[in-house]
Amino acid sequence: MFSSHHQCDPKLDGKIENPNQITTYFITNTIKHIAGFNGFFMAGLLSAALSTLSSELNTVGGLVYYDVILKFTKNKFIISNDALLMKIIVFVIGVLYLCIVPFVQAPHVYELTISAGSLTYGVKIGILLLAIFFTKVNSKGVICGVIVCVSFMLWMNIGAHINETNIKSHYRYQHSVTKCSIANTTGTISIEDSSWTEMTVPHNISISFNSTTQISTDIIATATTPNTTKKTKLEDIFFLYRISVFYYTLIVGLSLYSSSLSALTVIGIPYEIYHFGTHYVTCILGLLIGMFLLWYTILPVFCGNLNIKTPYEYFERRFNYQLRLFSTCVYMLHTLMLMPIVLYAPATALSHVTQIPVLASTSLIGGVCILYTTIGGFKTVIWTDTLQATLMLGSCILIAVVGVGKAGGLSEVWSKAQEGGLIHFFDMDPNPLKRITFWTSTLGMAMFHVGHSGSSASALQRYMSVPDLRQGRMSTAIGAAGAAAIKIVSLFIGLSMYAIYFKCDPKLNGDINEANQITSHFVTHTIRDFPGFNGLFMAGLLSAALSTLSSELNTIGGLIYYDILLKFFKNKFIVNRGMLTMKIIILVNGIIYLCIVPFVQSPHVYEIAIRIGGVTHGAKIGIIMLGIFFPKVNTKGLICGVITSISLMIWINIGARTYNINSYYQYTHSTENCQISNMTVRSIANMSMSANGSTTTIHTLQKPQLEDIFFLYRISVFYYALVGTVTTMLVAIVISYVTGTNDVSKIDPLLVSPWVRPYIKNQTIKNEIHMELKEKGCIET
Repeated sequence: MFSSHHQCDPKLDGKIENPNQITTYFITNTIKHIAGFNGFFMAGLLSAALSTLSSELNTVGGLVYYDVILKFTKNKFIISNDALLMKIIVFVIGVLYLCIVPFVQAPHVYELTISAGSLTYGVKIGILLLAIFFTKVNSKGVICGVIVCVSFMLWMNIGAHINETNIKSHYRYQHSVTKCSIANTTGTISIEDSSWTEMTVPHNISISFNSTTQISTDIIATATTPNTTKKTKLEDIFFLYRISVFYYTLIVGLSLYSSSLSALTVIGIPYEIYHFGTHYVTCILGLLIGMFLLWYTILPVFCGNLNIKTPYEYFERRFNYQLRLFSTCVYMLHTLMLMPIVLYAPATALSHVTQIPVLASTSLIGGVCILYTTIGGFKTVIWTDTLQATLMLGSCILIAVVGVGKAGGLSEVWSKAQEGGLIHFFDMDPNPLKRITFWTSTLGMAMFHVGHSGSSASALQRYMSVPDLRQGRMSTAIGAAGAAAIKIVSLFIGLSMYAIYFKCDPKLNGDINEANQITSHFVTHTIRDFPGFNGLFMAGLLSAALSTLSSELNTIGGLIYYDILLKFFKNKFIVNRGMLTMKIIILVNGIIYLCIVPFVQSPHVYEIAIRIGGVTHGAKIGIIMLGIFFPKVNTKGLICGVITSISLMIWINIGARTYNINSYYQYTHSTENCQISNMTVRSIANMSMSANGSTTTIHTLQKPQLEDIFFLYRISVFYYALVGTVTTMLVAIVISYVTGTNDVSKIDPLLVSPWVRPYIKNQTIKNEIHMELKEKGCIET
């Protein structure tokens, strides 16, 4: 800053009103050519302020409640509603802070912070040292020392503040405006310092020594009777984490929504709308269906008192350890395929905005996420998910509003979409081979939602953390509402992109290198008139990626440790250092995901994510549904069903990718309205252009008719989870009856659906009667 503004001080030149603004002025004006940098800086600045303020508010709330209120009153309401009262205290203190702000304005906030800290830091340090090292000091001496100390430091601060100009003039470097434009220059500094030697000595003591001065004053306090302290209980230390049930339900719901909607959503759904039309939005009905399926199938079991450490421990209690291990391996396969895509999607956008290479962007995003997940654990994941969910939705709403406005308004956006044939909501064709219809979007995505929010270990882990079924259903509803909101917002982002790029596709025109970059290109080039907007978009995008990745990393760490390592290794280090071992697992898995990223690049990341989900979601849903509703299904049947399902879905995926089924359904874009000098066309065999440059003729390679492709390769990608589920369940039931079904009487009723529990009880009673008659000799052995 000194080098940039040498002999042209922004404050003297009238560019800023307050000296504290020089850092922001430097960033917003000197480094403004780096796209998105302003937004990143402001996001970091506000994050730092919010972090400090929220931490202190929470601490003060707990201190006032436990150290003051509970000591002076024994009211039942106050005792039984501790969380509510702490929230009220935090709110009141926060309002009080806001009211004081107008009275603390200063040209040097950092020095003011040190001055304010000097009033109490020395006092607090003195009290602690006296308590630790001076056993004969009593409370009267400490209180007197504190009062003397605070008074003395207050006197020094007031004197220093009154003579602030004279004191600082002796230490501050002089700035000038000799190289500024004369029109902007308001003056120069010329300060007389004749009064310096006339001030009382304590007022010009360096601020850095204030705390030391207080310690010396505190040690003056002496006494003859030592004090004793009461031992603090562990639960009293961690009162910061005591949250009301409803508030925690909201947090879990937002965490579910945030983890299910990664950067794939922010980038992928607008891309889906832009290329394939509005059919996809009807999947909101699928979310509703999936939510009710979760309410009455999975949640009644997992929101009960199962007393398990990991979600897949359920399979060991319901079947045996082999199935628990098998389920964990299936989930590891799922994350191994999906997480590199989650990292790759925002890296392409970051690369487009900042020109940082994709692999470097991936390493940066993944490294940050791996670090805070490794250090913080599941509690960090839930709280960061909540903040990231809010930021993600807010940034998308702003992009949609500004985008629609830039495109000429909602009516203009809608008319261009209709002209291009994008508006289709209720295609009632029941053909499952058609890429997207009303039925594929609702029924298919309902099963996909169940797979993602009902059978994945990360989602089940959240359901297990809520106290009862009612709160679990509320969390699911909040998550579904958030998912629906982001899909509606993404609809308008996609339509506004289509309207702005109407007959001038950025990919065909050579403005972007990858189709996945169209959303980031739309934001950074179309909405760049709004300062900081690029940074806000990138913050939301990166938040979405970090949310999903951190959740999955944390879940994988727990699964591998509890479901595999503790079962096969009895090493003392592994048993006694569980937290450290899980951190190492998270770190290793994160590095593996980063290494796979170069091999998963794709032009349509969202559909790839659905395809990957289709490979494993069906298997996971099938295992859970069979465990909950089919008590006679055995382990052999389940394992055969899962292997068959995954193999079938991998085969279908390979076939669909080989024939590029998407190309048969994608809307055609053109460069008719583009400047011909910018247009480049990639990945085609030949291109011929007329002399006047007004038309282009593209000759593509010959490809087979859609009807000639094998029908399983043509099945809608949105049906993959449903096909996988049906395959798993059918094969498992058949194999179970062939190899011998389970003994229903040995199943714990808590592990099956409430609808199935009466059947198990009846079978148990029948077996008991049978055994009793057998013992009495009434029936043959």
